[in-house]
Amino acid sequence: MKTSLLFLPFLAIAGYMMTLPQHIQKGKPATQHKKQSEGKNLLEPYDHFTYMRTYPYDKFDVAEYNRVMDQARTFGMVRAGNDWEVAGPLNINGRINSVKVHPANSNIIYAGTAFGGVFKTTDGGNNWTAMFDDEAHLPIGNIELDPADPNRVWVGTGDKNISGTCYLGGGIYLSTDAGATWTNKGLTNTYVISEIIVDPSNSNTIYAATMGNPFNADNNRGLYKSTDGGTTWTNKLFINDSTGVVDLIMDPNDENTLYATSFTRMRRQYVSTYHSDQCKVYKTTDGGNTWNVLGGGLPTGDVGRIGITISATNSNNLYAIVADASSYIEGVYKSTDAGATWVAKNSIDLETVGSCSGGFAWYFGKIHVNPSNDNIVYVYGVDKFISYDGGDSWSLFAPEWWTYEVHADGHDLAFIDDQNMIMATDGGLYKTTDNGFTWLDIDNMPSTQFYHVTHLPNSAETFYGGAQDNGTIGGSKYNSPTWNWAFGGDGFKFYATQADTNMRYYATQNGGIYFDDNGWVDVLDAAGALASDRFNWDTPYMLDRFDESIVYLGTEKMNMMTGAPYGVFSPMSGDLTDGPIFMLTSENTITTIDQNYFDQNKLYVGTGDANAWYTPDGGSNWIDISAGLPNRYVTSITASPNVNGNVYISFSGYRNNDNTPHIYKSTSNGTGWTSIQGDLPNFAINDILVFPGNESRILVGTDAGVYQTLDGGTTWTRFGNNMPQVAVLELQLNETNEIIAAATFGRGIMVANAGDISTISKPQTTSAVSVYPNPTTDYITVKGVKPNTPYYVFDQSGKRVMHGNIAGENDRINVGALSKAVYILSVQVGNTTESHRVVVR
Repeated sequence: MKTSLLFLPFLAIAGYMMTLPQHIQKGKPATQHKKQSEGKNLLEPYDHFTYMRTYPYDKFDVAEYNRVMDQARTFGMVRAGNDWEVAGPLNINGRINSVKVHPANSNIIYAGTAFGGVFKTTDGGNNWTAMFDDEAHLPIGNIELDPADPNRVWVGTGDKNISGTCYLGGGIYLSTDAGATWTNKGLTNTYVISEIIVDPSNSNTIYAATMGNPFNADNNRGLYKSTDGGTTWTNKLFINDSTGVVDLIMDPNDENTLYATSFTRMRRQYVSTYHSDQCKVYKTTDGGNTWNVLGGGLPTGDVGRIGITISATNSNNLYAIVADASSYIEGVYKSTDAGATWVAKNSIDLETVGSCSGGFAWYFGKIHVNPSNDNIVYVYGVDKFISYDGGDSWSLFAPEWWTYEVHADGHDLAFIDDQNMIMATDGGLYKTTDNGFTWLDIDNMPSTQFYHVTHLPNSAETFYGGAQDNGTIGGSKYNSPTWNWAFGGDGFKFYATQADTNMRYYATQNGGIYFDDNGWVDVLDAAGALASDRFNWDTPYMLDRFDESIVYLGTEKMNMMTGAPYGVFSPMSGDLTDGPIFMLTSENTITTIDQNYFDQNKLYVGTGDANAWYTPDGGSNWIDISAGLPNRYVTSITASPNVNGNVYISFSGYRNNDNTPHIYKSTSNGTGWTSIQGDLPNFAINDILVFPGNESRILVGTDAGVYQTLDGGTTWTRFGNNMPQVAVLELQLNETNEIIAAATFGRGIMVANAGDISTISKPQTTSAVSVYPNPTTDYITVKGVKPNTPYYVFDQSGKRVMHGNIAGENDRINVGALSKAVYILSVQVGNTTESHRVVVR
């Protein structure tokens, strides 16, 4: 039965979202991250990034990844095209791991994003400036200001919450000019720098807590110390080759006394380790030369991540929060004797008043104490909590996550004073001036992590994108950087039909596909015909290019719905993967699908286990076209909009000393492949865009931005200016309005003007003729021809189906009576005849 619902912005439908299946309520709800059975460690959230870049190996090659990122920094310095600019959003942001406030001017704030670099504001959060865009490694773990000189800013790179992506760091950086310029100060092989402390009495003494390479056991982890301003570093606390230091605090009255917490954290394709008997609290009183393991009431044995904090008014008072081996909260503990003994406090409220750990406590693990009253304690995870009595009882510090008044998943807290503070979350920054009673969103910066981008049909201004932890959101580049939520969950591909842009489709994680038919909202295929199938985290689906009432969806097999959105999916293939693999069922799925532009029955499929398939007859027969392709995760398979039979395929994956190309072309529907990698650095390619009208011009979204070739893949260059070295997961071209849009994973939706670029990039003479809208359902307008120009329309067999004269620039040709198909429009331009492909839907 259909559900009647006026589809309003996200805040207005929060109650409705609670009635939908729980996996769409938010990106990482507690129910999604439930305790798993013994031997099946947590692999959430969005670990498909790791799979894509690891397959078919067990471990991700971080060293090769970083080598390629460094190579990309200097590759193609002469860039082609116009500047990229942010389309939005500025009000709905991605994860921020660290926030620091200038001690003498609270309007100066630094924010370290999980994937988009460092941002700085000098007006309290109204305007933000990117400060780290020239560097090769944009994931930020920690920011620290030198107490003696706040213009000296230290940044530790790498995602300290180790959330399953491969976007790790390249060491520790120092700016001596408040973020204007940066110098790498080493620790490049530690990959994740979780905390930094600068000795307030000596700026040359710096401590850096590191987690190391989570994909490979080695000795480059633990606590490092420099006494010469970062020129050299000495490891002062090494636990073992898979355990690093995740939290670090200094006694405010004694710079030689520090507390560190160790954390065993490893992530591989088949296992995720987030607990061990080596997760402990350490203390030094001699600047790190010797350490003691603290006990005295702290839990022993197999535990998880530990966070620790110290009172600013009485340094004998400390608090710690400890996760258990199942990644729930084991307990909150308090010491009143500088860590010698500990008393367990109330932790039950943290999972009953709200949801703290959500079952993935490894993702959080922070605790803070009020600077003026050490009985006021703060803990934050999915929800945020405050205790006014030293941990005996807890209440919510912010509205419940599902209201999105303050975004879910807290990661840092910066104090301006005892009432004014800033919270860093998975959805940006929030400020309170009354200790949590009211909150203000101050994250006016582009840091959203997008998987996909879509132009709203028939609109030059509006874009929709699916975002990590932010659902599907949309807005206008030209009207306002403030965008609106359209649907919940983790957001993926969005579609609106050409015939009626109020007929919309939304995707959520693990294959949740929903439709909104002018206010009627329901699950696509509510009968659940695919319930037993395997779904990818980013399940591919698409609307038929010739008939929008047909929807294709890839699980382990290809499925088709006719009469969409009210039809039922039926299989049109068998299992196109190599079958399920224990712990990797979400990987052995179809990962990408596309349809031929000239023949409705031709479909192309790529899988997570390196298979590629082609059907020439609408699914009656499937041809394996994997021969000659690498054994890697298929990220994109793309049909040419210009030549029937041309198809392109791209791959992910990193491997040392392996120069296997990541992009190939076929001129025979995949029966033979040729590498078009050319001189492109050997990083993962996430999406392919073949430019209509010019088969030699191809753009690719990569882990390091957008690149293009003008000669079919022999030579490549960085495309456009102003885009940092951020991952781009999808590209889309609005032909009518000549706009290229990029879904970046950490810097929002970025756009560039494609019209100016095409003028300099096409090797052949550029035509002044344009046809729009294209695709169309009824009329087309031909611009750039003289009055009374003859035109002819041919079908794919070469049969002439229409002809006439174009009266003038504003004259329209009615093609609405034609069947839904691809046609060739031929017009006379000067002494030559030009042909243009026209899609009638």
